[in-house]
Amino acid sequence: MSLFELVVILTLGSAAGDVSFYHDVPLLPVAAVFLTLLILYRFTVFIMTKSKRFEAWIDGLPVTVIRDGLYVLESMGKLNISSNELLMELRQQGVEHLGQVRLAIVETDGDISLLFYDREEVRPGLSVLPLEHRPVYTVAPTSSLYCCISCGLPCPLEEHNEARCLRCNNNVWATAVDTQRNR
Repeated sequence: MSLFELVVILTLGSAAGDVSFYHDVPLLPVAAVFLTLLILYRFTVFIMTKSKRFEAWIDGLPVTVIRDGLYVLESMGKLNISSNELLMELRQQGVEHLGQVRLAIVETDGDISLLFYDREEVRPGLSVLPLEHRPVYTVAPTSSLYCCISCGLPCPLEEHNEARCLRCNNNVWATAVDTQRNR
């Protein structure tokens, strides 16, 4: 359900609620509101089928938030969703790390669509576990592959290295995960 449809439903519910809660509210104005809303809704939907620009203005556009196992930084800044909320959605859909995800799109209704890599194409990526369940480092404790926690970029770091991410200039890292997808 789009935001536009939600607004229409709430408006109809409010108009219907007035009649059911207040007995002195006449039925004719409520019926006029229902009819007006129905006409406006049908007209808006008709215009949306004719104009993609109008449809995008009313319903919005899908937004890509993960591409090739990395956050799309420009999109993350524009969306009204925190990285913790995004990671929660990924966990609920069976994702263990970003390296399993080829593409993640936030749809116009708020749902997240995921396209996965094939098992043999999965690459190391940032764990989707909450920060309290995965250690993060500003200095690499051992020589290994780490992922930037801000953008997901995997990078090999040497022991005791204080590196900055080449993609976003962040300096906080988490150990990369390279497990295969179970589902």
